[in-house]
Amino acid sequence: MTERNFTTIIPGWYRTRDGALAEVLHISDPRFRDTYSVRGFINGVKTDWKGDGESSTHCGPARPGSLITFIGTEKPKETRMVKKTLTRWANVYKSGVIGNFTTKENAEESSFGCIACVELTGEYEVEEEV
Repeated sequence: MTERNFTTIIPGWYRTRDGALAEVLHISDPRFRDTYSVRGFINGVKTDWKGDGESSTHCGPARPGSLITFIGTEKPKETRMVKKTLTRWANVYKSGVIGNFTTKENAEESSFGCIACVELTGEYEVEEEV
């Protein structure tokens, strides 16, 4: 079971045990003796928690909706990994020198003495905000 990284719940943003983003908006005064005194949302769905962060909507020992990690008082930026493709052109010269160009046209313009014009492609991933 994942341990919490906080001792007191305050309004703000949390990660749940199953990795969802949760927003705590309201905490009732303990004198009301509400069983689920912490209120907020997980992915836009109204949710209640006990004062210790245990979820009211999930049962069992794992309780995936329980608050585990305090993120902060401002909503974190959501990101995703995006694949990008990179294409370049390389002119190879008899001397062993290689010229790198962003377009085939640029490579062909500078091809005097070139023994080969080679297309180079590659993929990479970057993290972008949603």
